[in-house]
Amino acid sequence: MKGLGNIFHFVKTPVLGADHVGVATPLLKLTLILPTALAALCIGGGIVAIVRNSLALSETHILGMTVTTGHVGVAFVALGSIALIGRIRAVTRNIRDLATLPSDKQSGS
Repeated sequence: MKGLGNIFHFVKTPVLGADHVGVATPLLKLTLILPTALAALCIGGGIVAIVRNSLALSETHILGMTVTTGHVGVAFVALGSIALIGRIRAVTRNIRDLATLPSDKQSGS
């Protein structure tokens, strides 16, 4: 049972930099909403291209990944999905990094 206490340890400890996350929230929302809208356009355009059966050899290199397909719609859906996942990961990483900063109230200044 000693190990179970460590699982819920994060519940008891306060988040040190919650005020930093609060200040950065508008910018974080903006950096998530705009790329999400562009990714949705890419995915939507890809679905339209799939329905219209748009065929062409497509090869895309993005974020270290290579997508090769003979269907333009599949390439657009993959591109939008990769961009969306990358953006969500970046925003959550920024929130985590901001939360680990010491609080202004605790710094003594």
